[in-house]
Amino acid sequence: MYDYTDLLKSEEVVFSQTKNELKGIYENFPKLINVCFYMQQSIGKFEDIHTPHGELQSIAYMHICQLSYTLKVIYELQMKGYYFESNLLIRNVFESLVQLNYFNKHPENIKNHFKKKINMKAMIEEITGEKEKLYDKYSILSKLTHGFIIKDICRTDRESNRTYLGNTYNEYLVTISINWIPPLVKGFINIFDTIFPNNLLSENIKAKGLKIEMLEWCNEFEKTHIEANPEAKEFYKAIRDVIEK
Repeated sequence: MYDYTDLLKSEEVVFSQTKNELKGIYENFPKLINVCFYMQQSIGKFEDIHTPHGELQSIAYMHICQLSYTLKVIYELQMKGYYFESNLLIRNVFESLVQLNYFNKHPENIKNHFKKKINMKAMIEEITGEKEKLYDKYSILSKLTHGFIIKDICRTDRESNRTYLGNTYNEYLVTISINWIPPLVKGFINIFDTIFPNNLLSENIKAKGLKIEMLEWCNEFEKTHIEANPEAKEFYKAIRDVIEK
């Protein structure tokens, strides 16, 4: 009977396949995590917590502190074939970035948000000025998180009419999810400089160099993604206001 030991073996197989097929992700994802660790350690001096921007910095610091760990888990899940499970966390990262963009624009609404939660659609529309484009992309991510179909795709081989035991490499599922990560991390790097204008990231040569390297890689990732799939241009156009500053 199939058991936990067999599952671990399937993880090793998928990891090896993913490493070979997605060399850029395998090599650069840990570097993205490192940039986030460096940001956490380079906040600089906080503003007065009782001011709107001070409150914003407090919220942002909380998200920055968690980001490296969430990305680490996403990386492991993606590399080992847990595509459905990783989408749960990718959606969380997206929502955190949207919140930071919204509260950067409206820090006066932070207290009200804890009393009466501002929904994601309202935040997205306020940031982008669009009523549908980015929210539609977010809706797709939500369907990947909550919909039955993603579970069916991840665990069922329709052609053979059987349910998978363990994990198997799926190029479509790994790329459709992982394509969110470079633009989202790019967005966090950019919003970090905006919310913490006196941060110390550039004072450390190693941290500054890696930040520049990863921003360049994120831009190259976008270019390559669009070249491989021209429809992706609409995705980057929709998310632009969230990731660029």
